[in-house]
Amino acid sequence: MTTRPGRQPRNRWLSGFGELLITAAVVLALFVVWQNWWTDLTAQKAFAAGRTSVVDQWGATLDSDGIPGPSRPLPAPTPSGGTHTGSGSQTGSGTHTGSGAQAGSDTHTSIRKPIKTIGLMFVPALQKRDLWGQPIVEGTSTRALNHGVGHYPGSASAGGIGNMGIAGHRTTHGAPFRHLDKLKPGDRVIIRIKDTWYIYALDKSKIVRPNENWVLKSRPWRNARGRLITLTTCHPVGSAARRLVWWGHLVRTQPATKWAPQELKWRR
Repeated sequence: MTTRPGRQPRNRWLSGFGELLITAAVVLALFVVWQNWWTDLTAQKAFAAGRTSVVDQWGATLDSDGIPGPSRPLPAPTPSGGTHTGSGSQTGSGTHTGSGAQAGSDTHTSIRKPIKTIGLMFVPALQKRDLWGQPIVEGTSTRALNHGVGHYPGSASAGGIGNMGIAGHRTTHGAPFRHLDKLKPGDRVIIRIKDTWYIYALDKSKIVRPNENWVLKSRPWRNARGRLITLTTCHPVGSAARRLVWWGHLVRTQPATKWAPQELKWRR
């Protein structure tokens, strides 16, 4: 049996193209695994480290339910030879990352600023979906959001007049805001910042385009005023085409020197 001229080169080309497709599929599968598993794994470790570190800075302890206890005054650092003081935790310096990322490393701080953890977020309605004791870090860069949910620079601080903006991943990197669409008006968002608990009640949500920055204004709608909070994340899941936004208002504050807020025990 004779082979038509040109058939062998064509077969070799088809075989090579098929192998290329298989290789591309394997690479794509590995990328998906990295995106959806490995980044979640590393982020969860960073979340746990940030949570533990910031609670230690407050002089508190984490209860078995993941709620930090009362803050206690930390001992004053003892001078040692007139140079470095304290134990190396940089308590009170405002520069401790709370995440374990390059903490206390003088050789890298000039290149990359350490991640600063400023508080913790609790959402009772989503406790079973892991949004519980989530570290709040300063900034919304990709690197910052790998360590928790991020406080928008320039937005109000917790309990402050204006609008406190917080962003979080909805997929990959721990996905702390994955189930933000499950929230309802009236659900509580509870924030712990060292000596104070801040209890917010959610009011309403909206789907917007990514460039609609008005959502972070002090008065994002006509009748909005006072002390607000805004939560933002990508929408829909797996896409950055839109943004899911939730707004809420401050209900009350409570010193973190005794018991935890009763709202932490609320369930639907």
